[in-house]
Order: sequence, then C-alpha cells, then structure tokens
Amino acid sequence: MSSAPQSPTSEPFPPVERAFVEVAVNSGQPALHPFTYARPEGMEVRLGQAVFVPFGSRLLQGIVLGETDTPPVQEARPIEAIADPAPVLDGPHRVLARWLSEQYLAPLWECVTTCLPSGYGQRSVTAVSPVDVPLLLPSDPGDQRVLRYLAENGQTALDTLREALGLVPMDQLQRLQESGHLTVTQGLARPAGRPRMERRVALVAEPEFARRHAGELVERTPRSVAARILGRLAEVRDTTLTEIRE
Repeated sequence: MSSAPQSPTSEPFPPVERAFVEVAVNSGQPALHPFTYARPEGMEVRLGQAVFVPFGSRLLQGIVLGETDTPPVQEARPIEAIADPAPVLDGPHRVLARWLSEQYLAPLWECVTTCLPSGYGQRSVTAVSPVDVPLLLPSDPGDQRVLRYLAENGQTALDTLREALGLVPMDQLQRLQESGHLTVTQGLARPAGRPRMERRVALVAEPEFARRHAGELVERTPRSVAARILGRLAEVRDTTLTEIRE
C-alpha cells in the first residue's frame, strides 16, 4: 500500500494558467481519471472550482483538479461556464481525492464528493416540454399518450414521464421534437444540500464566577441542570446546544 498523500503548502485555490484543465466530472460513470478540457481564452478558472462542462450531449458539473499543457488525444472541448465563483476543493482535498481513487480503484467523482459539502453535486436532468399542439396529431397511440400527459402536466422530467407512462425511448421523443410536438432539453437539478444550521451557547460571565455559581446551585439542588450547564460552559466557554443537552 502506498503512503498517504502529501498536502500542498501553497495557495489552496491557485488560478489556472495553462491551456487545459483536468476535471472530475459528475457523469454517473465509474471513471478513475479526470477528463481534459480546454480553458477558453479570457476565462478565469481556479483549481478546486466547480465548472459546467460538455459531456457527450449533456452539460454536467465538474471540479477542476489540475492543469496541463498537454492536449488530450482527441480535440479538447472547452469549459462551458463557471458553476460557482468560490472554489470548493482546496489543495489537500484535491490530492486526497486523487489518492483515494488511485489507491482503492474507486470512481474519481465519488472520491471528490467525500470532500464536498453534502448534496453539493448536481445531476443532469432531461426535461420534456409541451408546445402548441398542431392540428394533426400523430397516429401512433404511444405518441398520443406522451402528448396527452404533457398537455395535462406541463414540463416534466424524463424520469417522471417514464414513471407515469412506462418505457419512453429517447428516439420517440426526438421524433416528436423534430415534428414540432414537444421539446427536449438538458439541464442540471438543483443541489440537494442545504446550509447546516446549529445553535450555540456561549458564556458571557467570567469562568470563575460561573463555577462558583454552579457550586451554589448544586448545594441547593444536587441534580441541578443549570449547574451542569454552567460548569460545562466554564470549561469550554462556547459549545453547541446539542452538546449541552447530552
């Protein structure tokens, strides 16, 4: 087993200066290596930053892990856009994610997500939308079911459409799009993560005063909750409400 990775000591989110970037992509595939993309001229990109990149016919989220002057074998597609102006993965965690993937042959994106806030990754979503229905409806019953559902429910995620109607092949939707009956678009789902809030308790009096007052409370009420809280705050000065209640 190889040794643990060494953490960089330089700036955590240095600007990219080279022509190409190495991106861990949230593709849903077990890729062990990053994908190489071209940095558009004039685009300011930093290591550890979240970006949107083309992946096949989809637009996906990725994290910039490195930079290089070596182009890939195939022509590199450019980064589409910056997903978040604030970088999210610092140097030590970029190194750790790569090391975990190499050491345990684990998908690189899964290793990256262990270092990101919960729910940070955004998955690709295919949306199907109705349009003004022409006078001539398609004769195929399956096509009619799709259009009837969209007329009743409006824009719908493809997964939801398939849950309601069963198998709905992409070539069927593409055919209906070409005939002007609906539109199919690719987008990104909203992040599942939410800010984690916690209540904290802080001591405003001097610790010695808190200890003395806690002792007086214990003399009157041996199992005083207030005395226990004051005694704890006299030691740490600041803690979470959850820890106080334990």
